[in-house]
Amino acid sequence: WHKEAAYGKHEGFLSGLLSEEFGKRMRLSVTAALEHYTSTLGLIALDEHIGLLKDCDPVMADLLKWHAIEEVEHRDVAFDVMMQVDGSQFTKNLGLLVGTWALIRYQGLGWLKFVWEDKDIPKGDIPRLLLQDLPVLVKMVTALGPKILDYLRGDFHPTDHGGEEQIARYLAGREKYFPEVKTV
Repeated sequence: WHKEAAYGKHEGFLSGLLSEEFGKRMRLSVTAALEHYTSTLGLIALDEHIGLLKDCDPVMADLLKWHAIEEVEHRDVAFDVMMQVDGSQFTKNLGLLVGTWALIRYQGLGWLKFVWEDKDIPKGDIPRLLLQDLPVLVKMVTALGPKILDYLRGDFHPTDHGGEEQIARYLAGREKYFPEVKTV
């Protein structure tokens, strides 16, 4: 479903509307925008005040925090390439718009589709599951929104959102796992 919907119908349709050159720039722009989402979500996952992972199994929370650090670590690569290749605010901001639409479409509707098709989840439990996760979702979107909109600034760069202190706090005491990383 996901592969056909994302790469068959929609990307194929959009690619048909764009010149080949602009289509390549847009793919890069959407990639940079989605990397901004993942690195911002990574910073939110590491933020102890938000506490997004506080009720998570400790082993899973540790894995998610490690992945969050990995997302933050490379947050500017696609962005810097995009700005070298195109550099226009129009392409950058359009990439965020298309990327946001794709994220909502494929993550939100995809989640519903997979939950609906899961034979272990009674259909009547789906509204309860949605409501059960609503407070965490609201907290995440409240923290995410302003940082995503910050992307629209003309002088924006992914490193503007910091995170080095959060990463250093997480890595402190874990040097045996990350010997090449120097903590602050």
